[in-house]
Amino acid sequence: MFRLLQASVFIYLVIFFKGSINVMAGYDNTNDREVGIEWIEDYSPAYGDLEWTKEEAEGFYNRLGEKGWIKKFNYGDSSAWESDFENAFVNGYDDYYIDAFDFAYFPGHGSLDYFRFSTDHDGEVFNRRAWPVFHGLHAILGFDTPLHDQPIWIIPGIWWESPGKVFVNYMTIQRYTIGESWYRTTIEWQPSDVYGATLAVYYNDTYGGQYNDHLPGYGYVSPDVDNPDVLVYWRWQC
Repeated sequence: MFRLLQASVFIYLVIFFKGSINVMAGYDNTNDREVGIEWIEDYSPAYGDLEWTKEEAEGFYNRLGEKGWIKKFNYGDSSAWESDFENAFVNGYDDYYIDAFDFAYFPGHGSLDYFRFSTDHDGEVFNRRAWPVFHGLHAILGFDTPLHDQPIWIIPGIWWESPGKVFVNYMTIQRYTIGESWYRTTIEWQPSDVYGATLAVYYNDTYGGQYNDHLPGYGYVSPDVDNPDVLVYWRWQC
């Protein structure tokens, strides 16, 4: 998410979804229902602390757990490391973390080019453009603009809901596609000055982009694609 902080400082949310077997995931297995999250609220004064990322990510994590998913890792603040998202060629551990599971969720500071961690564990900035992510990865969901640091307010200032939990409810209770579920969550969550987005593999079947996949067990999931030829970018006003 993005909070209204000093100019040029962004809040960044990234959600990774892949299918049953990611060809680049060194320690993934045939279980297609494993989830991991990392989140950061405690940043240095130069970037400013965040208030709602833990509730957001854990709402997603715990709700999927209630739906039968295996909860593999939940790392926050100083336990969230950039190296968990990087491969072994740059001293990373993605084979054990981000590439080893099927749905991952990260909210924290970032920009259009990177997202930022709060500790200097092999560097505190992860450059997503330098990472060849689409090797079996189906989609990345997030935002195209800064967003506000807030939950989904049912009654402003009194009663709130976790956006991560709402996202899972759309995928499971309503059985919407992952892309449609994310779209609906962002509309419910953010005001109109914010734009949501997805970046997904185009799969040449009747379903189109892989943002039209369903959560496993709730509808069609397209096959993994290694080295896709076409990516589809979808952007909308919240």
